[in-house]
Amino acid sequence: MINYSNFDEIFKTLMKEYFEQFAVVITDYEITKLPKTTDLLIIEIEEKFKNKLQFYDYFKKYNGIEFKSPADSFKIEIDEYKLGFYLNGILLQEKEANTENTTFTVVASKKPIKFFKKYKDKIKKVKNGLYIIDGIAVIPIYFAIIKEIPLIFEEEYKILKEFSVGKDRIDYFKLLVKNIDKFDDKYIQIAISLYGEEFYKILKEAGFMTLVEKNIFRVAELTGLKDVLINEGKKEGIKEGKKEGIKEGKKEGIKENAKIMLKKGLDINLISEITGLTIEEINKL
Repeated sequence: MINYSNFDEIFKTLMKEYFEQFAVVITDYEITKLPKTTDLLIIEIEEKFKNKLQFYDYFKKYNGIEFKSPADSFKIEIDEYKLGFYLNGILLQEKEANTENTTFTVVASKKPIKFFKKYKDKIKKVKNGLYIIDGIAVIPIYFAIIKEIPLIFEEEYKILKEFSVGKDRIDYFKLLVKNIDKFDDKYIQIAISLYGEEFYKILKEAGFMTLVEKNIFRVAELTGLKDVLINEGKKEGIKEGKKEGIKEGKKEGIKENAKIMLKKGLDINLISEITGLTIEEINKL
């Protein structure tokens, strides 16, 4: 099952972690005269750091981002109005921001077909996965389409590809698992927390799931512990599995799962049956 409720927050967190290394980042941006904050991500970057950007190499000093996840489809009547409203809000709120030093980007998992059709005469392709639309706001609006962005190991691309859709997401998962040593562990954990069984299927195909782990995952769903086990218990097993091999590397992950089950009050005999650990081994935990 896909956990759509976390998409926006995880996207903002990843972007914030990356850009805060060399820029000022504001999430949950508050625009003057609005009754509440918005989901905008604001990135203020100095010119000297522009060489750090791969995909977002068009960024200027002030940059607004609106994220449209797979669960949040683009609605022309609503979002078309919001784009102009948010952009004007940034220009008014930031004293030094103007039409020359500001960019605005909509990051979407897939192309908003109806919107692109409506403005087909105003849209230009900048590069794979990036379009620019002029004439609908005081400055051009960029559209980053994650599904069309190439699979590249650079940080900016990895952040975006976590939010792919359809076959593109499966291809990303396979590449992620195939090159597991080249990825930060957080990308594995995010894929697990967002996509659950879909990602576990890829892990299984790649040989990263033992019979015991599959049993743990099945029982975890029945007992309501799925999210806890995914987010905590699997972490150590995956880390060790990269270095020591499936059989030995996963043992620590299984022990972590057993600890969580103990804390949740599951019977020791049941834990032993699920994990394959002996009663003595469980008592030592």
